[in-house]
Amino acid sequence: VYIEPLYIALQCMTRPPDEKSRTRAQSEADRARPTLARVARTRIRSAQKAPDRSFSTYAPGAPMSRSFRSLPVLLLLVGACAGAGRQPDTPAATGAPALRPYFVYVGTSTGDPAGGVHVLRFGPAEGSLTRAGVPVARIVNPSFLALAPDGRTVYAVSEVDDGAVAAFRRDGSTGALTELGRRTPGGAGTAYVAVDGSGRWLTVANYGGGSVALLPIDEDGDVGDPVDVVQHEGTGPNRDRQEGPHAHFAKPSPDGRWVFVADLGIDQVIAY
Repeated sequence: VYIEPLYIALQCMTRPPDEKSRTRAQSEADRARPTLARVARTRIRSAQKAPDRSFSTYAPGAPMSRSFRSLPVLLLLVGACAGAGRQPDTPAATGAPALRPYFVYVGTSTGDPAGGVHVLRFGPAEGSLTRAGVPVARIVNPSFLALAPDGRTVYAVSEVDDGAVAAFRRDGSTGALTELGRRTPGGAGTAYVAVDGSGRWLTVANYGGGSVALLPIDEDGDVGDPVDVVQHEGTGPNRDRQEGPHAHFAKPSPDGRWVFVADLGIDQVIAY
């Protein structure tokens, strides 16, 4: 979970520009993909763990919470997409190619209604992080963020009792985020969001509700109501933490054929 934002940034920096554009025919094919409930799923059961092997971030008898809540922020590095494949304008003083600054989006887990997604500017040449001077994008507990393949939209979960996922248009010049809309993805405690390679679908994991959802993305990048929600069932050996399902990861495969879901509560990795 911790390295996922850095993985997204690496994808942006290494993806050739011609792979970012899709034809209308391909977009239509993406829209026609079957929903989660219409494809077979394979369960890969992990070996059972003894209760005393639970993560060190949990104390016996303590209220259950996700293991990565101890991480104060999650960083999503963006802006590299805009510069991918371009030559730097000027060389650095050392003779090495100049590094372009780009934006960093910081999702927080605070419970503060005044919190949200913060925008920073990263200067790779000097290794600096400074505030971008734009307003905070207001959303409660945006504990995970995802970037659209074209770099124009940032998606944020709201890890609250009702659960939510929001879409924000990204200003490429200032880094500012403007909300396009938000939806309830069919479960409580929304903890993870990902965008498929076509940029047409969101996969969402609801940790509190123990479910996974599929939501469409329209032409403007806004997110629609869920078209499919799958509720997980079962328990795990550690009754303090695994009294029910807790999906916390839902990632489309690179070829777009599968969605892989990790569920802490039932000790399973499920392929849809």
